Amino acid sequence: MYTINTRINIIRKDYNLTQVEFAKRIGVTNAHISKIEKGKTVPSDALVKLICKEFEINEFWLKNGEEPKYIYELEELTELNLLGATSKFNNLLQSNNPLIRSRASQLDIIFSEIIDIGFVEHEKKLEYLKLVEIILNNINNMVKSFHKISNGNQISFEENQLEEIYNLKVNDIDESLRNILIFFKNSN
Repeated sequence: MYTINTRINIIRKDYNLTQVEFAKRIGVTNAHISKIEKGKTVPSDALVKLICKEFEINEFWLKNGEEPKYIYELEELTELNLLGATSKFNNLLQSNNPLIRSRASQLDIIFSEIIDIGFVEHEKKLEYLKLVEIILNNINNMVKSFHKISNGNQISFEENQLEEIYNLKVNDIDESLRNILIFFKNSN
């Protein structure tokens, strides 16, 4: 697995820059870049932000290796995700059934309240949104498991298997909720 030091080396090579040229673009010495690339020092948060801005790199990729690497790729992915999600949700909001529209609008309000943490700094907001994403992914995985079973995609299914899946998935959700509790506890 690559480290931040290796990923900085990858960026420099992607742009076909020497250590001197790379260092000059971000305002540090080439000796500092050499130390970083060799793993003898870790770049400061300020330097990470500067590299990301200068080379249009996704900060999560640089820090953790979380794809995509480039901001433009992140923006394209975001647009695709929004297009699909917004379309599905708008179909519910525009349903001919007033009960479906009402429930969908209520879900929209609840979700808006869950993600509204305007009182915290940018970095903490990203951390919180990642925790919410984990919870929602865990819920989604549970629903997908139940959906797969209910559609008869499994040849034989015993009732205790459903209980096992439920317990496994609920444990994941419980762990995610504990992480959110810890987040709020540490934010005060």
